Amino acid sequence: MAPISEHFEDYTGPDCITPCPNEVLHNICSNLPFDVVKNFRLVCRIFGKIGNDHLNAQAHVCFKRTSFQELQRLSTSDLRKSIRSLCFDVNRYNEQFTFEKWRRVVRVTTNIGRSQENQDAYDRFRHYYVDQDAIVQEDLHVESIATLLRNCPKLHTVEIWSAYEDLRIMQKAVPVFADAGISPRSRRGNFVHGVHAIKDVMQAANQTRTRLKRLFAGRLSQTLFHLEAVDTEIIKTGLKKVECLSLEID
Repeated sequence: MAPISEHFEDYTGPDCITPCPNEVLHNICSNLPFDVVKNFRLVCRIFGKIGNDHLNAQAHVCFKRTSFQELQRLSTSDLRKSIRSLCFDVNRYNEQFTFEKWRRVVRVTTNIGRSQENQDAYDRFRHYYVDQDAIVQEDLHVESIATLLRNCPKLHTVEIWSAYEDLRIMQKAVPVFADAGISPRSRRGNFVHGVHAIKDVMQAANQTRTRLKRLFAGRLSQTLFHLEAVDTEIIKTGLKKVECLSLEID
């Protein structure tokens, strides 16, 4: 039987490029902590090839050095013209996040067994965030996001989510999660955010003069504006440009 592509020589639809190479999938789905691969559509009619007009790629970045480094590499690759949205996962570690606090959060967000609730597991948790202070001091996170905004002409949507930025807010949200019948760790349930995450994204957007069309930032506690030293003008300036905003102020 002749290859299926031979039956479509007269196809006049969107231009298609060669099938997605394995290294591209590796870059998107492996190096980046990309856990929503279903949003990365490799569809161009029935060719099984990438059509530029059909590509909906989302970069997913966690708050750790390797992830930001991969984001910068992605920003300078050929894929940069296809990235349309950024998911910024800001599980920023806090030195006040003690072992006991960690145990409480583990209980409400997972079904982890008691045998796993031990010092070794907590040490692994802390190791994940070992260089976060250095990232903040170097402004690496803002620099990486700014590079992506600057180099990706189709990127106009940013989603910010986190469950652990503020334990008090997390505990406050537990009944809401329970009523909805969802786990706080699920994609749908991560809507509790600190103001720093929004400030970081807005700082990058203002720096690159990017006009974000859509910003999804879930629920924000107004009290955090007073508890944390955050330049709210950066946020206000950025929000003026947003056309579609999903943000609830408690």
